[in-house]
Amino acid sequence: MGLLLQQRTSEKKQVDAIASGALVGTSEQLLEVGNQLEAMIASVRALKAFQDLSGNNADALNRLKLVMDKVQEHNRIEGHTKSVNGVSYSPKDPLLVSASDDKTLRLWKLDGTPVPTVKPMTHDEAVYTVNFSPNGQLIASASADKTVKLWKKDGTYITTLKGHEQAVTSVNFSPDSQTIISASYDGTIRLWQIETISPKVVIKKLTTLRINNNRNNNVVWYAEFSPNGQLIASADNESIKLWKKDGTLITNLTGHTAAVRYVPFGHDNKTIISTSEDRTIRIWKWQTDPKQIQPKVFTDKGDKSYIGKFSPNYKYIATANPDGTTNIWKASNGAIMDTLSRHKDEIFDLSFRPDGKEIATVSKDKTIKIWSLDFIEKNRNDPKNSNSYLIKRGCTWIADYLNNNQKDSRQYQDVKKVCREY
Repeated sequence: MGLLLQQRTSEKKQVDAIASGALVGTSEQLLEVGNQLEAMIASVRALKAFQDLSGNNADALNRLKLVMDKVQEHNRIEGHTKSVNGVSYSPKDPLLVSASDDKTLRLWKLDGTPVPTVKPMTHDEAVYTVNFSPNGQLIASASADKTVKLWKKDGTYITTLKGHEQAVTSVNFSPDSQTIISASYDGTIRLWQIETISPKVVIKKLTTLRINNNRNNNVVWYAEFSPNGQLIASADNESIKLWKKDGTLITNLTGHTAAVRYVPFGHDNKTIISTSEDRTIRIWKWQTDPKQIQPKVFTDKGDKSYIGKFSPNYKYIATANPDGTTNIWKASNGAIMDTLSRHKDEIFDLSFRPDGKEIATVSKDKTIKIWSLDFIEKNRNDPKNSNSYLIKRGCTWIADYLNNNQKDSRQYQDVKKVCREY
């Protein structure tokens, strides 16, 4: 009898030790430094340890549930060997494409599984940006090798568009997918109007827009069409420019005190947001005449954000920061909704999933991170906190990462074994 009591006392001490900091503390520490998937994995390990010891420590379970409630990183995709600079979700298929300093583009399924292509998708130099066409049939990539390349949605190479004299910084499509718009260090924006793709690519018309800044400060960082295809906005080292779709300059928007890096349109075709190296995010609105613009500072806490995009429903704006975090703002009033934390280095691009439920971010740290945005529309705080329920919840969350990340699969064999039981 005394031996049994001693054994139970020993087990209780082990449970208390876990609760007081061993595994629970590990989960909390990992979350604190931004290693969110690792925090979720550590939580599953701790919960399994409680289960094996028949532990029933309510405080420890509540602490682990709090960690799990705060985890937003849903998956991490690794495969590029250098900085990842661009990312784009397909608007039609369950696909994601990424672009990297390693001179490659890669296609992925949404769970992080690599999609094989007939030949590697490559440029001769670093690839700066990539985007799917609105109809989902094409991919365009822009590179330091001064070219834009066009690909089918399955990664099959179509053609190379040459003409820029320096690195191409951005590439986008018109809303009807018939025109490619590219921006470059050479101070130009080019409109490549596609007549046919098959059996060979025929460019019906090429229009070149020159920004002609005063101090020979002519780098164009970004350009895109408005949602109705009637206007073009471009961002350069001095200002924002608005153009008609045929390339006629409408107006020059000044106000930022440093280079403007990104200028996406709002859904009404009469609003743009801009991110700048001056650490502000500005919003520009007009009624009928773009020359009668009404600018205002959206936030002065942009932290030198180089990228900013509207969510698919235009209710939110996501901006990426040099410290590896991403801010989610309410578009209507500039209120910050949440901060996604974090990459280990600067973020260079982001893309919303078409349904708005997730966002992908890419970084100098060579990774693609997928973040859940469920917290925007509903309360994350599920009241259930039984041991078994929390293990199942954690295993469901990390399933894609455990199944498709070969790099870390060995060190997580114990967790994969636990999750197979749920």
